[in-house]
Amino acid sequence: MAFEIVVDDHDYYFGGPVRPHELPKASGVYMVMGDGGRPVYIGEAGNIHARVTGGHEKERCWKQHGSGQSIRYVLIPHWQVRKKVERRAIEKWNPICNRS
Repeated sequence: MAFEIVVDDHDYYFGGPVRPHELPKASGVYMVMGDGGRPVYIGEAGNIHARVTGGHEKERCWKQHGSGQSIRYVLIPHWQVRKKVERRAIEKWNPICNRS
């Protein structure tokens, strides 16, 4: 399955998967992958590494639907673009942990 989003005529490809400790300390959008290789949560952060490894409020949900140890991400420095990509990715994949 390709993990790509198009926003404002620009393609954004989610790299990985990587383990949480391997995430960059940079801004972007990330997907926590669940069992079966589908995203269970999608979020955005100014520092992906800190957001995912710092005790995320959705971590319990991640673990219910997979280990939370497989993350895909795309680096996006500008926060407004991150928000658009995050929103579009959530609409496309409808992750279970984003529904509540």
